[in-house]
Amino acid sequence: VAGWPLKRDLAGNVSIDGALDDLKGNLDLAGAGAKIAGKFRADLAQDLPRYSLSATLSGFDLRQWLEDKNFAGVVGATVEANGTGFALQNTGASARVEVRSTVVEGWTLGDVSMEGRLEKSVAAVNGQLKSRLGGANWRGNLGLGNKRPTYDLALTVKDLDIQKALPDGKAVEGKLNLKGTVKGAGFTPADMNTRAEVEILPSTVGPVALKQGTLNATLSEKKVRISRASLTTAESDLSVSGEFGLDVKTAGKLDYRFRAADVGPWLSLVNQKGSGSVDLAGQAQGNLADLQTQGAVRLSGLRLESVSVKNGDVKFALRRVKDQTLPQGTVTTHLSDVDAGVALQRIDVSTKLSGQKSDSVQFDIGAQDS
Repeated sequence: VAGWPLKRDLAGNVSIDGALDDLKGNLDLAGAGAKIAGKFRADLAQDLPRYSLSATLSGFDLRQWLEDKNFAGVVGATVEANGTGFALQNTGASARVEVRSTVVEGWTLGDVSMEGRLEKSVAAVNGQLKSRLGGANWRGNLGLGNKRPTYDLALTVKDLDIQKALPDGKAVEGKLNLKGTVKGAGFTPADMNTRAEVEILPSTVGPVALKQGTLNATLSEKKVRISRASLTTAESDLSVSGEFGLDVKTAGKLDYRFRAADVGPWLSLVNQKGSGSVDLAGQAQGNLADLQTQGAVRLSGLRLESVSVKNGDVKFALRRVKDQTLPQGTVTTHLSDVDAGVALQRIDVSTKLSGQKSDSVQFDIGAQDS
């Protein structure tokens, strides 16, 4: 089938037999270690056909069948369904899906299992994730009977042992603990009215120890409104509040603040060594297609590899337009007591970026030695 995502061939048998008032069918396909077996029975002689079906999938290797390195795991599933006619309220179904050794975007998640049941236009979902240490559970209900579907979902993660392989072969390890809920209606930005509440409990991501975090946000009228988003570690605090639009006609404004008494643990996440304090405060406004941000950064006792800065101030005013390679705007930097192999009393840098048809960066640099 041209354009379909499966990269392996299927072979097998499909058989259909019987009169219209008692039609029977069987399906038996296999390929590249995967097997699909199913059967159905139907009465098509009535105005509203009656039917029942069941199917089993086993040995479906995601990486082999999709040839996508971002996903891995072996899928097994069973599905049963029955109904009179094809209206949702007259259809019943149940399904169970298991994915062993799941990997998504480099994150090693472990084994995932999920069960779902559809009855009277309401789908109930329960799932579980098991890793070597810890896991996650989720449950919820989806109301599919109205024009705008409703949902009420809850997630709990306890000591989930997360691992991600980095391009250099190293791995980031950690344990994640959180709980959250999502309630609302609608699935597209235009008609969604949704509220999300997430609480991050003491967790670790590599060398970073997270003490706590919160997210309280709503999405409606094509806007995400963040009443509070925060993350706290032993050395740092991050906070964000405000709103932003999801299309080019809806603008918003966000205030953000990041303070770290020691940036060393954060630098370790990207395989860099360093230390020192950073205090960043800024504001972003616009939308995802045209975003402007301005703010200031205060540096103190900063050391990165072989460079050290006793004090520093950075001010920025930038604008990023969709499809442009570089942002537009200015960045001014004042550093004092700098040691970069040569001892400098002061460095002043003024940078102007142009993201127009011809990208360019202009520098004006002044330095005074000791």
